[in-house]
Amino acid sequence: MTGTARDYGYVNRWSGDVPQRLMEYTARGKMIRGALVVLGSELFGVARSETTVQVASAMELIQSFLLAHDDIMDRDEVRRGGPSLHRQYAVLASTENMTDSAHFGESMGICVGDIAYSIAFEMLAALEADVSLVRRLLILFSREITSVGLAQMEDIYNGSSPHAVTADEVVHLYRYKTGRYTFSLPLEAGAMLAVQPQHVLDAMSNLGEHLGIIFQVKDDELGLFGSQDAIGKPVGSDIQENKKTIFRQLLFERAPTQTRERLAARFGKKAVTEKDVEFVRAQVEELGVRREIDEIVQTHVTRAREIIDRLDVTSTAHRSLLLELLQYNLQRTG
Repeated sequence: MTGTARDYGYVNRWSGDVPQRLMEYTARGKMIRGALVVLGSELFGVARSETTVQVASAMELIQSFLLAHDDIMDRDEVRRGGPSLHRQYAVLASTENMTDSAHFGESMGICVGDIAYSIAFEMLAALEADVSLVRRLLILFSREITSVGLAQMEDIYNGSSPHAVTADEVVHLYRYKTGRYTFSLPLEAGAMLAVQPQHVLDAMSNLGEHLGIIFQVKDDELGLFGSQDAIGKPVGSDIQENKKTIFRQLLFERAPTQTRERLAARFGKKAVTEKDVEFVRAQVEELGVRREIDEIVQTHVTRAREIIDRLDVTSTAHRSLLLELLQYNLQRTG
């Protein structure tokens, strides 16, 4: 990773602290997005190289930047099985007897996220590659991360506003808040490194959208039916935050009045209990919400398979990797 403590050691005490925390925090992740950059190039016969790994590393730093800010907005103190970045700094503030440790932690978390973003773009700009390729990659990354920011704003608005949103609107949000930067961006970046024509880049982009929507719906499911050890954050946090996930929206659409009132008393509750979670889980099953969501997911599975089948990849083994990725999305437990 560029931007090491040695590189920025002249600034202040945080020059060594930030890279160390970022490395530890990033390494706790599954590295899915970085791996997809490599896969996106290998699909078309380009072996892993220093350039590919550098783009993959930038992708993972972008992920850390987004999560650092997301945890502050969602008030999540646990991420990837450990304390979120802003929580780490809040603990530091308490240890050093600072005032308002929570605000200090959030402020520092924002700064670390910004630094991760800046280092990622420095890594992309410093690629030893054709100038036009570097320019296209920078534009691609900038465009997709801008879309994430806009989608996040919509998500925040939905969470604060009393207005209802439809399941289709939720899926549209998933496409830009999670799907494209998690799958479309790294797969398209990898194909771009393999110097693929526009129709191939478009195919990778579309494939990524379907994979990403499946991924986010599965995330919602795990947030409700998974375990804290598996997902790395408390089960039921989406209920506590009153997130307008596809599960919540379909629940409120399908529930009779009395049940809807009982659900409304639990979503947004400051302290969600295990019984609250169990009640929501039971309604998801009884009202057929889970079955309906499975049908939505299956539509995206079918479209993803169609794109994979049409891709002109270098070997059947690489096509199998894409199919395995699709299957992993459906079966993952964390």
